Amino acid sequence: MRRHARREGDVERMRELVRDHGADDATRDAIRSEVRAATEALGVFDDGAAKIDLTTLAEREVARLG
Repeated sequence: MRRHARREGDVERMRELVRDHGADDATRDAIRSEVRAATEALGVFDDGAAKIDLTTLAEREVARLG
């Protein structure tokens, strides 16, 4: 973004446009969907440290979305 935001206020304007057009919500929804699919895919594996860690990582990413 900064490469294309050369003038004062350009970055803020880009953020405003993203919000106004719902791209931020659409992105969060897509992330949630991908995380859900990924954690469901882990269901084929036995419970273990790696599965728990991957699930926890995915859940934390969703939590960061707010």
